[in-house]
Amino acid sequence: APQFDGVTKNGIAMIFDGEKTDSVFFQPAQFTELDERSDQAGQQFGHSLALGKISSGGAGWLAIGAPTWTDLKRVKANLGRVYLYEMKKNGDFEARKILKGDEEDQFFGNAIVGGVDLNYDGFDDLIVASKNKISIFNGDRDDLINTGQFFFIEI
Repeated sequence: APQFDGVTKNGIAMIFDGEKTDSVFFQPAQFTELDERSDQAGQQFGHSLALGKISSGGAGWLAIGAPTWTDLKRVKANLGRVYLYEMKKNGDFEARKILKGDEEDQFFGNAIVGGVDLNYDGFDDLIVASKNKISIFNGDRDDLINTGQFFFIEI
């Protein structure tokens, strides 16, 4: 729900289990320990979603895109972000990483694909689309997504 409240357009994402009355809500405010600017109005958190698996044991990650996140300190609009949660084996989620766009009007996180092991290493990789490139991040056992090793394709 990228424009959840209709005013701030901050957005939320949620998992609804039809058998239970509980829902799990995800909000960018859950990442303020990693970056105090995470809870920004207008970023359209929840615009895109993807899931990936770390191992056959059931743990994995959830990626949520916010393509209109803006760096107000550097006055760069629509850089975009992807927020990564780790899914624990017990069903809990932990805010773990923020992937960031680096160009103005890039809209990083506009589309996300997960659940594919492109390099056949046993870990699902993450594909993030933006206005002018596709970034591919390799899955990693310890870090969920290895942000040090990625490549992009300009389009």
